Amino acid sequence: MCEGKEIREDKTTPRAENSPAAEKPASKKEEKGILDQVSDWLKDFDLWDWGENEGTVKKEQNPTIQKPDGRSVSIVKDQPSQITANCGEKYCIKKGDKNELIREINIRLSGFGGNLPTDEFTEKTENMVKQFQRDYMKVPENGKVCGNVLRAIDEFQNKFTIDFKEAKCKCGKCTGFGDESNKGKYLKGNIEAYHKYEYPGIHRFLLSSLRSVKFYLSKDGRYSFNKISSGYRCRFHAEYLKKPTTNHMGKALDLHFNNKNGRTKEVSDMEVIRKDIFNKYLGAKWDWKERNIFNLESTRVGATTWVHYDVREFDSVYLEDKFFVKDITSLNCKTMVTLALELGFTDTCNCMGGGAAKAKEKDTTKKDNKYKWSHSEFGNMIAKKESYNNYNKCNKTVKVKGITKYKRVVKEVDSVKVIETTIKEIQKKQENKDLFAVGRYQLIPATLNAAIVSLGLNVDEKLSEEMQDKIFDEYLITVKRPKIIAYLEKDGTVEDAMYASAQEWASIGVEKGKRISDKKTKIDGKTVITKRYAVGGESYYAGDGLNNAHITPEQIKTALINSKDENK
Repeated sequence: MCEGKEIREDKTTPRAENSPAAEKPASKKEEKGILDQVSDWLKDFDLWDWGENEGTVKKEQNPTIQKPDGRSVSIVKDQPSQITANCGEKYCIKKGDKNELIREINIRLSGFGGNLPTDEFTEKTENMVKQFQRDYMKVPENGKVCGNVLRAIDEFQNKFTIDFKEAKCKCGKCTGFGDESNKGKYLKGNIEAYHKYEYPGIHRFLLSSLRSVKFYLSKDGRYSFNKISSGYRCRFHAEYLKKPTTNHMGKALDLHFNNKNGRTKEVSDMEVIRKDIFNKYLGAKWDWKERNIFNLESTRVGATTWVHYDVREFDSVYLEDKFFVKDITSLNCKTMVTLALELGFTDTCNCMGGGAAKAKEKDTTKKDNKYKWSHSEFGNMIAKKESYNNYNKCNKTVKVKGITKYKRVVKEVDSVKVIETTIKEIQKKQENKDLFAVGRYQLIPATLNAAIVSLGLNVDEKLSEEMQDKIFDEYLITVKRPKIIAYLEKDGTVEDAMYASAQEWASIGVEKGKRISDKKTKIDGKTVITKRYAVGGESYYAGDGLNNAHITPEQIKTALINSKDENK
C-alpha cells in the first residue's frame, strides 16, 4: 500500500572553490535554468528539483539563507533516464505478475469492470486494463501496463476529483468517520455484512470507482453526478438510530444524479444509471447475491431516488483498515509513476508503447463549488507539480556543512499533518524554521502571513483542505496575482495570467522575450544588477540555485484557457 512520499536530496556534486571545474563557465542550460525535456511525456512528468545554494563557511557564523521572493519552491523526484517509444512488452507488467504496484492498479482502476485489492495481476486485472485502455486512453488494448498506462492512471485520478466533505458522517458527534468502535461485534451471527465495526474511513475501492462513474457519465452525456448524498454513518447517525445497518460504516455510498433539468428523483433515471453505468462498466451486481464484487441496492429493496452501491460482500481480507481513507491525500497517495520508480520499475516507466491517453471527457459534477479555481485544470496542474496534489506536503530548509562551504538543502517533513494543524501552529513552526513551504500550494511564511491579514483568517482554525483552497482562490490568484483572476473571470489577457502565474510558482515556465528576475552580482563590493529575459520555458527565478520550470508556457496557457471555458 502506498504511504507518505519521500524526497531525495540533490546528489549534484558542488564545484570545489579554485578548482578547474569552478573556473569552467556554466553551461547554457545552467544559465537558463531549463529542465532537460527528453520528450513530451517527460515534460509532463511529476518531477521536482531541489537546488543548493552555497556560502563560504566562517567560524561560528550561520550561512545566509536566500529568500525566495514570496513565491513557492518547486521540487523534483527521480526521473526515468530515457524514454522509449516501445519496449516490445519486455518491461510491461502483465498477467501472472505479483507486486505492490499491481495492488494500486487494482484499486485505482476498480471502476473499470470491478476487481479486488490484491497484489496479483489476474485475468480480471488484464480485462480491467483493457477497458481502461479502450475507453479512457483510446489506445490499442493489450491488457499490459507500461509507462503510458501508469501516466494515464495518474491523469485520470487528477481529472476526476472526490469531495470528502460530502462523504463524512453527519451525526454531529464523531469526527466524520466514526471512532473504530465495535470491532468483532455483529448485528447478526458472525457475518461481515453485519459487522458493527466503525471502519477508519471510506473504502478506497468505492472512492476510486466513483471517479469511473463520473467518467462514464461524461462519456454517456445523459446524466451528470450531483453529490454523495450519504457516505459514512456511525452508530450516532440518525439513520442508524432509526434502523441499525452497518453498510455505511465505510463500505457504502449513496449517490444523487442530475438530468438536463437538475437533480433527478425519477426512479426510471436511477434504473438507467444503474444499468448503463454501474452494471455495464463497473461490473456491479444486485442486492448482495454475489461475493467480492460491487453490489447495488435495487429499487425493489429500497433505493428509489438514489443509487446505493457497496463493498459489504468483500471477504474480510479485502476489508483491512489499510484500505480505508479519510481524506483526498490518503486516497490519492503517491502517483503511479513515483511508486513504480520506487519499486524499481524504471524501464517500465520509460516505455510509452501504445501512446498517451487521448481522453476528452471531463468531470461533469454539477454543483456550487465554493473554491472552483483551486480544482480547475489550472489549479490542479499547479498542485500536481508543487506538491503532488498533497495538502499535507511540507518541507524545511537545513544547512549541511561541507569541507569548505555550507550548502542549503530542503528536506520533506513527515511529522506534521498540515490539515489537522491550526494556522497559528503552522506560523509558529515556520517562524522557528521547523517548516518552510506547506500544503497543496506550497505556502511559504511571507505568503501565508499576507493571506491571513488580507482575508482576516482566524488563526485558531486548522489549515484544512478547504482553508488552503480558500487561500488559493481568494488570495493567491485574486489579491496577490490579480491578473490571473482578471483573465479567468473578466476581460484580462491569458498572456498576463501566464506571466503572473510564473511569478507566483517557480515551476511554471516563462514565454520567450518576457522579463525574468534580475541577476545580482558583487563587483568590487558593489551590487551590479543585470536584466534578464526568457529564452523560452525557463523559470522566472531560473539561476537562483533552487528552481527549474516543469510546466511549459504552452501547458499553463492551455490549462488557463480550458479552466475559463469550463467555468463560464
